[in-house]
Amino acid sequence: MQLKTNLILLFMSLLSCGLFSQESSTLSKITLKSGAVFVGEVILKNDELIMLKDNTGARFQFAMPEIEKIEAATTLPTNSSKQVNIKTTNGNFCAHFELSLGNASARKAFSMALAPQVGLTFGNRKSFGKDLYIGIGTGYYWIADANLGLIPAAFKIQTYTSKNRTSPFVGFESGYAFSATKNQGGGPFAKISFGINHRLNFKSAIYAGVSAAVYSISGKLSESTENGIFTYDGVTTINTLGLKVGFQF
Repeated sequence: MQLKTNLILLFMSLLSCGLFSQESSTLSKITLKSGAVFVGEVILKNDELIMLKDNTGARFQFAMPEIEKIEAATTLPTNSSKQVNIKTTNGNFCAHFELSLGNASARKAFSMALAPQVGLTFGNRKSFGKDLYIGIGTGYYWIADANLGLIPAAFKIQTYTSKNRTSPFVGFESGYAFSATKNQGGGPFAKISFGINHRLNFKSAIYAGVSAAVYSISGKLSESTENGIFTYDGVTTINTLGLKVGFQF
């Protein structure tokens, strides 16, 4: 009887040790390049990101470029509760470079003309923890046939409709376009776009789509009447519809 009892106790002891070892082996210690340390269970890991759950149930997601090293851990740190408030944003800063080509027209100023545009904005690709790019920047908008150049100061938003590697996107830009042409004034503008975005890796992506924009300008305008053509100073709008391609890096 005593032997049987001892065997049962030994079996339970070995079982508990095995369970403890198994539980401990699931813990990982992640050290970020910023110096922050997180310990918990890895619940998702791929080439782009890793997701960790700590002993409080809180989940943390890190981009691989943020991580200095990943180690096995057997115990949770005593200050793990303090780490819940740590927010990491490394790797979210990026830039958008765009090229656009469209047809533009402005009533009383010029008829249909080609209008190329180049733009560069800098911002956060994960604003408010969402797949939402918010940035600011500038560029150059040129209408050769009308000898008109504009330099926009832009606020840009671009979001994605799914988390798939290839996903539709919707974008919006607004701001003020300063004139780069003598005797011509600038004004506010707004631009919308939509198309397809394809992620190359965690941070980089390429996208292409269509865009439509409205720019307000001032300067010399011409109007034909029964009595002839009259020229005067006034305000009109440029309407543009075209294609664009972009690169996020």
